[in-house]
Amino acid sequence: MKKSNKVLFSVALSCALTLSLYSNKSYAANVKNSTAPEQGVNEVSQGDIVINNSINNGLSSVTIHWSIQADNVNKTVIDSFEIEKIEGTMPIELQVSQFLQDANDDQTGRNDVPGLNRYHNNMADNLSASWNSADIYVGNTKTEVVPAQTKFWSVSGQASAFYIGKEIPVEVDKQWQAPYTAINANGDIFPDYTDSWSGKKASAGLRTDWTKTANPVAWSSSARNTAISQYINLYGDTKWDWSNYQIYHVQPIAYGGTNDISNLIAIPYQQYSAITAWFNKY
Repeated sequence: MKKSNKVLFSVALSCALTLSLYSNKSYAANVKNSTAPEQGVNEVSQGDIVINNSINNGLSSVTIHWSIQADNVNKTVIDSFEIEKIEGTMPIELQVSQFLQDANDDQTGRNDVPGLNRYHNNMADNLSASWNSADIYVGNTKTEVVPAQTKFWSVSGQASAFYIGKEIPVEVDKQWQAPYTAINANGDIFPDYTDSWSGKKASAGLRTDWTKTANPVAWSSSARNTAISQYINLYGDTKWDWSNYQIYHVQPIAYGGTNDISNLIAIPYQQYSAITAWFNKY
């Protein structure tokens, strides 16, 4: 079939993390808002793109579902996409490419370009499919499994569908970009936590290229009491029972972190234990 007889349609999907923060302060106990991952495969990010086509006076579409997962049993990271739904006219060709990405931070900085990161040095090693009519059916899937490393992981991708019909202006390879999520070498997702009082996140400033220091700073009960006093001076008296809270170093002192209040966040002991367990496989 000639190129001019193909009509290309694509739709982009932009993904963002939604965080639940408490906007109004109260004297209630702080609330744990993330838990340690369950054993097995855990969802990191997922989404749908719908490739719409108005053709022959009707609406046709193909829905592609994409995802990235972490498996803490097999210690792997999994990315995949599949045809989730087909409505109306069947396309004659469907092209999907997905790029596994890794970085040492969450790629939200002003100078970061999330889409430039690539896990594979060779572009041909990325997950891709060029499906013709016989291969275009609900459930057709492409999957990639790689060893877990302590990195921030993500995927980006693009999809295109070709139809037979009246030619209209073409949209070429619209893209999607998942947020970056920290996963350790065991395949565990970082059990993030947001302090509802200060608004600080345990993952704020987290990097995956820290190395252990030979001379970590000292941490003592006196340093803890100083940190609590600084917290109250900065954010107000929470009326918490501080015996239920640990002072967590965002950059652990074992990896060169300091006792400066900017590096500290108040975390319930249960959540602190989950984060500490994550760093044990850092």
